[in-house]
Parts: sequence; structure tokens; C-alpha cells
Amino acid sequence: MLSQGIDTIPVGDAKTNVRCDPTTRNVMMLDFKSVMVSACCATPSDDEHLASLETFIQQCGDVMTSYDVMNRMLGRKDTAVAK
Repeated sequence: MLSQGIDTIPVGDAKTNVRCDPTTRNVMMLDFKSVMVSACCATPSDDEHLASLETFIQQCGDVMTSYDVMNRMLGRKDTAVAK
């Protein structure tokens, strides 16, 4: 993928802290940039979801909305990255 210019992997799944977080950490360990897509993952409570996103931002990568991910993929400049 890197040889094809793909260096960032967006991740979304059923549980933010159980499935998304480990996946994005694995992506990072393989020398890719990882992005957790905030609206494409969830937990039973909003507090748990937000805590997982905050920990991810501090330790591993970026959190973006699906809108921002699509804009970035399409090469548009109007994207925001949470850090």
C-alpha cells in the first residue's frame, strides 16, 4: 500500500474501545498513519466513546469525522484534524 501512495488508514467499527482502538494501534505499528472516524464507531455510552477517542488522540493518531475523511480522500483542503 505504501508503494501505491497510501499512508493513512481510516478505521471504524462496532466498538470504539474494543475493536477500533486495537485496529488503529496495529495500523500505527505497521508504520501507517491511523485515523479513527468518530461517527463510524460507537460504545454503549457517549462518555465511554469520548474517553476512547481522547485517549486515541493523545497516544496514537487522529480522529476525524466521515465528512473530513471523504474531503481528504478527494484532495479537498477544507478538512480538520483533531489533535
